[in-house]
Amino acid sequence: NALDAANLKWLIWSVGYDQWWSPRSVGYTSLVHEAGRYSFEEASEIVTGANLFLKNDRPNEMMLPEWKYAKNNHGKK
Repeated sequence: NALDAANLKWLIWSVGYDQWWSPRSVGYTSLVHEAGRYSFEEASEIVTGANLFLKNDRPNEMMLPEWKYAKNNHGKK
């Protein structure tokens, strides 16, 4: 199934920095085509850790499926 979460690549959006996570969790980028692609397990671990202590009940990081954002490869989310 093409929408099987375990087989998809995931992007991580930093709410605080208003940017995508870069590859290998090194820095941030405003350009989605420069964003890192993570497995479900990697993205889930990163986002879970980053959201342990929420500010104002707002997540710090979000994982989003690559297929939904890869079409707009020249701008922000």
